[in-house]
Amino acid sequence: MTYQPGDTIYATIKFEPTVLGVQSRQLVITHSNLPKFQITVEITGEGIGTNYDLSHYDLRFIPEILSRKITVFNNSDNPIYIYEAKAEPEGYFSVTSQLPVNLNPHTNAELEVLWNNWMGEPPYDVKLRLIAGPCAEEKNITLGLYKAASRVSIPDVYADPKGRTSINIDFDNNENHAYNGERFFEGEFTVNPRLFLPDKIISSYGKGQLTKNQIIEDRRIVGFRIEGNFPEQGRVAEIHGIAGLAETDTSHIRMTTTPVFWGSAVSTETSSGIYHLINICGNRLIIHGNMITNLILSPNPTEGKAKIEFESQSAGECRIEIFNTVGVIELISDYLVVNEGKNSLEFDLSILKTGTYNLVIRTGNTFAIARVIIIR
Repeated sequence: MTYQPGDTIYATIKFEPTVLGVQSRQLVITHSNLPKFQITVEITGEGIGTNYDLSHYDLRFIPEILSRKITVFNNSDNPIYIYEAKAEPEGYFSVTSQLPVNLNPHTNAELEVLWNNWMGEPPYDVKLRLIAGPCAEEKNITLGLYKAASRVSIPDVYADPKGRTSINIDFDNNENHAYNGERFFEGEFTVNPRLFLPDKIISSYGKGQLTKNQIIEDRRIVGFRIEGNFPEQGRVAEIHGIAGLAETDTSHIRMTTTPVFWGSAVSTETSSGIYHLINICGNRLIIHGNMITNLILSPNPTEGKAKIEFESQSAGECRIEIFNTVGVIELISDYLVVNEGKNSLEFDLSILKTGTYNLVIRTGNTFAIARVIIIR
């Protein structure tokens, strides 16, 4: 190329640093490749980094979950790539994702980090060094094991046998570091089988499921599991269900030692709660509404036939239902005439086996429940 006297030459220099810090190179311009006609220009640049962020700068592991993921967010207007991931000291953790990981502008990608637990526990926290190009931006992530002490407690329950109730599970953890990610909690408790029948689980931290509902040696065993991101303290689960009538007004609610709770990295202590029935009279009478009052069964216990006496606020019809102790209906009457004021009905219970039952009188939107005992 030929240049005329006074011409100006413009050159574009592209700088793509591969390491952090200041870097210098010499630009040599020669005339006709003659060494005596050359100009040397010092070119200096600094690798100041690529604009990206991470979901975690401290990542903790438990023996039950060996692999965790870090999300990389590319906040820049140009593509970037993660090309180096090095842990110091080496061996305890490794990045299993294939490098380089390429990210288009304003996208994200995941890096998988594995705890090589066969190496045991690292003597101190490990530093994972990530470097992204094209501007050699370095970010450091602390890797280590999660440990905690937890107290799991069950608050007392006050349940009305004519409706629903819930048994709640609370927790208070003392952590070495926040886990900051999805993990599990598995629990199991026992309660009088006639006082509570679970049918639903709720947790504000993630997905829950009931894993067990068995009656063994006259105790209902309720198991559950939650998978979610838990804070340091809160209510891990609410177990909702139907409140029932039993031969007692109270029952201990005790966590069993069978489940793993938070896993082996957490030492867990538990405290029990008490389940209380409310709105019960001394004769086991439960009244919902004011249509029926002064309900009396005689004789009670009975061998078969029983006289049912009660007062009604108005005339109409009623129906009598008999439930066993686990809530299964055993006997139901036709609609019977109810007079305003005092009423007396004869009811045949001879088809029932020896045991304790709940007798329910329903009229309109109200009902009354009383315990009846059958003896043969």
